[in-house]
Amino acid sequence: LVFMAYGQEPNSAGGITVNLDFQNVGTKTIKSIVFTLTPFDADGRQVSCDVSRKCSTDLTATGYLRADSGYYLKYWENVWYSRTIKYIQVNAVTITFMDGATQIVNKPADLSNMAIAVEAWSYTHFWSDHAIGSRPASGAPPANRIPLRTEPLK
Repeated sequence: LVFMAYGQEPNSAGGITVNLDFQNVGTKTIKSIVFTLTPFDADGRQVSCDVSRKCSTDLTATGYLRADSGYYLKYWENVWYSRTIKYIQVNAVTITFMDGATQIVNKPADLSNMAIAVEAWSYTHFWSDHAIGSRPASGAPPANRIPLRTEPLK
């Protein structure tokens, strides 16, 4: 699995929409993916939601996610309410395959290797120019450049 998490500017109520683009680059069909995310402010401090007071959240993408189906795009509206959120960190990815097997990825180095780098400006406003799974201060190198939607990943 390779993925890219990004968000949109807060809406008028401060609600943050989170987008996740991902591609199954393995050989097994995926039943669901749970992305565990934490928001941070511009100084790298963890931020909580102004309404729920929660920091981390789990976002689940379900479906019949085949290896040869290209990119998937999922989005969740109003994940947090806060105007101070500037970065998203993916803390863990839990993949459940159609055969019932589960794989949990939660080491920062592994998550960084799975992340599609967000070095280049895109049509969508990205919060971070660093690999997801690392904060700007970590200096973690990006995994790859952003592939176009029609460009297959190798």
